[in-house]
Amino acid sequence: MHPTLLVHSRQEPARRLLRLMLEGEGLGCRVFADGDSVLEALEGLPVAVVVVDARDPDEEGLLLLGLLWRRFPGAMRLVLHVGGARLHTASGSEECAWETSEVLGPFPALPSAGELAAAVRHLGAQAQLAVLRPAVGQA
Repeated sequence: MHPTLLVHSRQEPARRLLRLMLEGEGLGCRVFADGDSVLEALEGLPVAVVVVDARDPDEEGLLLLGLLWRRFPGAMRLVLHVGGARLHTASGSEECAWETSEVLGPFPALPSAGELAAAVRHLGAQAQLAVLRPAVGQA
């Protein structure tokens, strides 16, 4: 079972670009402009990876992250921020600095498509491991 990949960004050009980057690397995804739609899409999904664009000027991305943590603690999260990303799994989190960043028009730096896909695949593998090997006390 492959995790479902959901992408959230308030900016339409960023959503389109992230989708193109991920699909170009062979990763299908669903994109969303608002957090409520992401939360609705997560209902009933056994495994999911959510990419949240926290580079947006408003605070919806941060609010979505809080709701994801509370309502879907098993969902793997890749949080894009200026200069890198933070990977969140059920067992912890780690910073991911991009070696190559692309500044595209008004958007702050994005990773290369390969770096973004590698981070998503890493989270997908962690999601599958979590299903196969539940945390202690959850068996």
